[in-house]
Amino acid sequence: MFSERPAGIGQMPPMQNMVETKHRFEVLDTLRGYAAIAIMIYHFKAISPLYASYLAVDFFLILSGFVLTHAYFRHEGFNFWSFAQARIARLYPLHLITLVASLGVYVLTARYIDKSDLLLHTLMLHNIGLGPDTIEFNSPAWSISVEFWVNMVMAVALMSVIPSLKNRWARWLSLATISFVTFAVLSVSPGHLNGVEKNVVPFVNMGLLRGFGSFCLGIIVYEFYLYVLPRMTNEALAFIGKVTPVAIVLFAMSLFSPLKETPLDFLFVPFFCLVVFLAAFERGRGVRQLGRMSYLGTISFAVYLIHRPVQQFFAHLLDGTGGLPAQFALAVITTLALAILANKYIEIPANRLGKKVLRTLGSWLKAWAEGWRRVLR
Repeated sequence: MFSERPAGIGQMPPMQNMVETKHRFEVLDTLRGYAAIAIMIYHFKAISPLYASYLAVDFFLILSGFVLTHAYFRHEGFNFWSFAQARIARLYPLHLITLVASLGVYVLTARYIDKSDLLLHTLMLHNIGLGPDTIEFNSPAWSISVEFWVNMVMAVALMSVIPSLKNRWARWLSLATISFVTFAVLSVSPGHLNGVEKNVVPFVNMGLLRGFGSFCLGIIVYEFYLYVLPRMTNEALAFIGKVTPVAIVLFAMSLFSPLKETPLDFLFVPFFCLVVFLAAFERGRGVRQLGRMSYLGTISFAVYLIHRPVQQFFAHLLDGTGGLPAQFALAVITTLALAILANKYIEIPANRLGKKVLRTLGSWLKAWAEGWRRVLR
């Protein structure tokens, strides 16, 4: 599965490294950072009714499918346990820290704390269908839980079921079918992409369906990108170079579209797939320069998780003083500053330590299971 290796691309040296695991898609990193900032702006109550920046979550999920396929899924030696350890170490530490921060704001503002909901958040089991699936505490974190469990389920599927589909087109069809079904369900109820607090059936949340739909498309986009990369002619690359800047501008505008919570939401999903595909080539006027701002992508996860507790804190502290401009300026500046610090002093060290601890724990569990297996013999 995903073992195709581009051939015949020696005539395009700048593109050759794009299929290497360590290659960073810097333009996509920049777009991810922009999307995180759009979400931050959207969560100001005076702004959120006006724009559809919540659609950035679908862009994140498509991009996650693309990037994780590049880094993990396409390799024949893919190991589920190593992947699971890497995802836990990447997602959980900052999720837990920002959950504690959000809880502190709840205590400060004397808001009601649902203990069962808090437990689900602590275990990163919220908003997947176990309920109560309310957007409480650090509300953007609903998608972190969804992404993690979608990652786990799809990793198992990509190891066990989909590899049996040797034909590339059959794999794509199976993934596209999953995506179509999930979005079809969401199109019936709630009829847009911003419904994440309701179960479709017991133990299956709408946000979880949204995650599966977009993530599967991200996998297809990467596989298609890998398929066409060695087949690109100079004319095709020139065309991509012309349309990519336009697509990126339209993407930037789309996250502030006034078309909020309508059936048109679903049209943005294939458009985001196209943007990811085109931006991956990093061609076009100004596109490479855009990649120089890829640090926005580096801190995007921290921006995404930190901004809401910060906004809640300043909303309480200012209590309307200075109006939206004062709250906006203080919250944005504080969020960006904390995101930079969190990335350097929390995310990176916690990621390394988490992987080490989880590897050690895995070794202990393996030795313990082996010991019991020998005893039971």
